[in-house]
Amino acid sequence: MHRDVHSGNFLFEDGRVEIIDFDLGCYGWRLMDFSVLLFNHYYYPSLTVPDSTPKLAGHVLATLLCGYREEYVMDDEQLTMIGDLMKLREILIYVVTMPALEHWEEAMGRPQPTVTRSAKWIEDLWLDGHELEVDLSWL
Repeated sequence: MHRDVHSGNFLFEDGRVEIIDFDLGCYGWRLMDFSVLLFNHYYYPSLTVPDSTPKLAGHVLATLLCGYREEYVMDDEQLTMIGDLMKLREILIYVVTMPALEHWEEAMGRPQPTVTRSAKWIEDLWLDGHELEVDLSWL
């Protein structure tokens, strides 16, 4: 798995998209790469793309899977784990950022909403028992 999938690690050339920069790559669940990308850019308040929705996240996932399946087998049963893997991402982001919120505010360029606000958002998810959803109807 790549472990660092973000917009800066996509190369666009001749109508094709390639993922680059595998220096953090390791063995693991391939689906984890998708959960990292979806959580960071379609849910986490400090990093989300404008107008992100579960439907848009599902469309992005379907598009990525189309290319991914050219190289690897990933069946629909595996995809049902995406919510669980995004929950792991929630936990990791929270555990890493909470001890040093000011550091992460600075490192991320003082995003809006702030990293502090995003940590509160994660806490609220947990307190409300809310699970993040990805619209899998595109698959």
